[in-house]
Amino acid sequence: MRRRGHSSTWVLVAGVAALGCGHGDDGSVDPSRGTVAALEIADPGGALTSLGESVLLAVTVLDQDGSPIVTPALSWTSLDPAVATVSSAGLVIARASGTARVTAAAGAVADTVMIVVDQRVAAVRIVPLALVLELPGDTLTATGTPVDSRGNDVPTAGDVFWSATGAITVQPAGLVAASAFGGGTLTATADGFSSSVTAEVIGDRYFLSQGTRIRYDLDLPDGSGGPFPAIIFVHGSGRVNRNTQRGATDPLVPEGVAVLRYDKRGVGESGGVYLDVGVTNSGSALGILADDAANGVRFLARRSEVDPNRIGIMGNSQAGWIVPLAARATTGLTKFMMLWSGPTVSVGLEIYYSNLAEGTTTPLDEVYAQLPNFTGPDGFESLPVIAALDIPGIWQYGALDRSIPMRLDVQRLTALQAQGKPFELVVWEFGDHALRDTRINQFYDVWSEYLRFMRGIGVIPSTP
Repeated sequence: MRRRGHSSTWVLVAGVAALGCGHGDDGSVDPSRGTVAALEIADPGGALTSLGESVLLAVTVLDQDGSPIVTPALSWTSLDPAVATVSSAGLVIARASGTARVTAAAGAVADTVMIVVDQRVAAVRIVPLALVLELPGDTLTATGTPVDSRGNDVPTAGDVFWSATGAITVQPAGLVAASAFGGGTLTATADGFSSSVTAEVIGDRYFLSQGTRIRYDLDLPDGSGGPFPAIIFVHGSGRVNRNTQRGATDPLVPEGVAVLRYDKRGVGESGGVYLDVGVTNSGSALGILADDAANGVRFLARRSEVDPNRIGIMGNSQAGWIVPLAARATTGLTKFMMLWSGPTVSVGLEIYYSNLAEGTTTPLDEVYAQLPNFTGPDGFESLPVIAALDIPGIWQYGALDRSIPMRLDVQRLTALQAQGKPFELVVWEFGDHALRDTRINQFYDVWSEYLRFMRGIGVIPSTP
């Protein structure tokens, strides 16, 4: 009997089951080697403690004169293959906890060894592998599964015990709660073995969208600390970071409006892959970008500084497609929309128009006259999404915009107004895509229009 350093005992028994010699075709006699008279399997020296673990059994075979037979013809058999299997070369592989009898035979001469498989815990597998929470008070449930050294579940293991450090706490059932911003560690222990994963509470810098970290800044008005009305500003096209459009939102903060700006997916400090929006991928790409904006709205609604009943979405250019999608995804949370040169036509038609007009001096009347020649493909079009929304919205356009066909956008939105939609339109006679007065190259006072709109729908107080 042999013991190994564990509370369980593994017994490896080696004994000659039969001695003698045989003749015929069963391999017990080899004229070049002599007659097999004795066969003994060597003690493998330990037990198998994980499923899939293996040991190659060694055998000594002697002839009638007591001399070794170097290359005997052997047959191997496991009498308990559910516990351990054996190959034709004598390789034993553990399959389940228990005891297995493994036999080597040369004709009528055989030996049997007893192998005990007793799975041991070597670690605890924690899911998820890394814990990411947004705000203090957020929770998630972690699971801990005792596993052996090869990662197999150990169903006979004892209970899993949890502990936490840093920015998280944990309850006995694995319920993890964020207690502060920052990092921490979650540890699970079973049968004396422990494993740990990292934890982060990231909402002071990032919000999550489809598991991706989106880097943001939240500009808060000076004063009481809120709760304030708030907007999330959605980017236009290109590699836009959270500071690129700051000039479009800074005038709102002194008026008591909190503003969340964020780095576009795959840009700056945001994770994920940057998405160029074209005709063929417009539906999927804009859907992902809208999810980012919608998750920003949901994040804003959970901030203590923000009034969840006064949240809107604002954006420029490409955001004309993104904002309506995000508003639809956050029905009940998003209370209003504010667009800046936002297209309502299809992606395909907008690209067709901009190819004709942008960077040229072609009179716009001539450009618009060519639009009936467009035959598609259209790609994504936001008008059906906008038509299904019933929240207040305001669109501002420049009449000389060479990036989007604003005349068509105005026609569409005017038709929706006639149907009773709570939408407003502002058109600047000499404005370009950036809503600059092209005569003097200065921005129009678009902010006064947005503030007037917000006062009109009760988002901010009316001026005395």
